[in-house]
Amino acid sequence: KHIEQEHQGISAELHERFSKIDKLKKRYELIMFTMEPPEGEEERTQAYYVIKAAQDKEELQRQGDELDAKISKGEKELRALENTLQLLHNQNSTYRKSFSKVTETSEEYEDKLKLEEQKQAIGEK
Repeated sequence: KHIEQEHQGISAELHERFSKIDKLKKRYELIMFTMEPPEGEEERTQAYYVIKAAQDKEELQRQGDELDAKISKGEKELRALENTLQLLHNQNSTYRKSFSKVTETSEEYEDKLKLEEQKQAIGEK
């Protein structure tokens, strides 16, 4: 009975290994089929694929550099716009303050009185 169980275990392992071998064969055939050149073209060497991969990598690097440049330019423009907005905000605040009422104790009120006195003095002459 023990020998029979061992025989079944070995048989199951053998079937499992055959199954793995079949899967690997099918995978190999699929890869070879996809790498096969189209009709009318010569077969490509390993060097072709190495060169192609290097070219693709270089193209991706170039695109990445272009995107980095665009991002950098956009960040600079954003900072410039933020500075412009801050300047505009400050000027608007100053302009708004210029419309505030002048109190009788402020310097502006005193300047106004002096100018009016000068105006009257010039008008009397």
